[in-house]
Amino acid sequence: METLPKLNDFEGELLTPVVKERYLAIPEKLKRSSEKQLRRKLAPSVEEMQFKQRFHREFKIAQERNRKMVMKKVYDGIYRKDYFYENVLFNHLLMAWVTAPLVDLDQKISAALWLGADRYDELVNMDITTTKRIKNENDEWVMIQEVDPKKAMVLVTVMKHLADRHMGLAVQKQVTVNINEPSIADGDKAELNMDKVNERLKELEDKLGETSISVLPAED
Repeated sequence: METLPKLNDFEGELLTPVVKERYLAIPEKLKRSSEKQLRRKLAPSVEEMQFKQRFHREFKIAQERNRKMVMKKVYDGIYRKDYFYENVLFNHLLMAWVTAPLVDLDQKISAALWLGADRYDELVNMDITTTKRIKNENDEWVMIQEVDPKKAMVLVTVMKHLADRHMGLAVQKQVTVNINEPSIADGDKAELNMDKVNERLKELEDKLGETSISVLPAED
């Protein structure tokens, strides 16, 4: 797995003097915050996300080539030069987030899937009953338990999703192909070129992935 830069990596000789000065000016409280905390607080725009991606890409190249970062390659096309040096670099929150390690997407997806599996387990094992207060035959209020239809529906839906995943039905496409038989003269035998039909179906399967295909005759 690729090693992601840590905050103290930016204190070396890879940063230009101006950028290093602005990095060192970032309050320690922000430097100690996680990438997720900084991202939530900043709510980065598309431009700011591009800036972060470019910053880490150029950092990696500079590290591999043992040279300083070329900041023009980072901000060009996103910010004007004067705006970058006079505004962007002075935004402590933005710079703390930009210099924080990139989140490994594979790790993030794996963590989300594990969390989802845990939630499925909780839903499957949840109590689907509810307590209800009613009057009995003696006109007295008593508490009874009965199945909660909403909770039962959630359980049924979850079980169906799990069954679909287990059977490999989570992502399935269905295509119906209408085939026109060739026109023939009276008394002649109709001939449908199945080799061409199968070749066309194979093309569709290649394009659509896992596909259920049925062939129907053309409508009259």
